[in-house]
Amino acid sequence: MKKLLAVTACPTGIAHTYMAAEALQKAAKAKNVVDLKVETRGSVGVENELTDKEIAEAHAIIIAADTDVDEERFAGKPVVQVSVAEAIKNAEKLIDEALRLDAPRPTSADVVAQVEREKAKRSQERKGFYKHLMNGVSFMIPLVVAVQTN
Repeated sequence: MKKLLAVTACPTGIAHTYMAAEALQKAAKAKNVVDLKVETRGSVGVENELTDKEIAEAHAIIIAADTDVDEERFAGKPVVQVSVAEAIKNAEKLIDEALRLDAPRPTSADVVAQVEREKAKRSQERKGFYKHLMNGVSFMIPLVVAVQTN
């Protein structure tokens, strides 16, 4: 069974985002040959967020959005990009189109870019911990000085 991922988003994020997600899920279920996960970007924020592992394992990506979506996450994957209205009206056609796509072979630049993104992400996580640790130490210094002077 092939795995497809989708992202749906509209400017207001109230109805069309979720209607497109539901239409895509129904079409995938009717096909019964595809596993589909949909990330929705609605008024309550990002729900059902796609992980890096899921993106790596996916055959193709469907982006049904009328707003900006970070396509850099999907580098090296075949992408079908349409409006939200198109996804609502022609969900089965989108699933078929995504299944027909072949994944481009990643170039060395794609691999390097992916490694750099991962390094930056890990570095940022470490910086966050270090920042909090040093903040705690800075609050302790006046107490240590006060105890030493008495």
